[in-house]
Amino acid sequence: DKTVRIWDLKAPGHAQPVGLINTGGKAVAAYDPEGAVLAVGINSAIVNLYDVRHVEKGPFVKFKVPEDKACEWTGLE
Repeated sequence: DKTVRIWDLKAPGHAQPVGLINTGGKAVAAYDPEGAVLAVGINSAIVNLYDVRHVEKGPFVKFKVPEDKACEWTGLE
């Protein structure tokens, strides 16, 4: 549905996401090792970085990656 949803697994019941990012395209996501930054890759061309405490403020930095038509991202590391 072109979104990334974030759940707090420590919260009781965690039935509702605590964050929602509308990507507008196919997304892949990964956390940094400390869990403070969420990287969201969109359409194998853009990487947006979010502060997980303030996802609603939008990305704090955006990177445009040169397109490679032969490559489709399946994850981020």
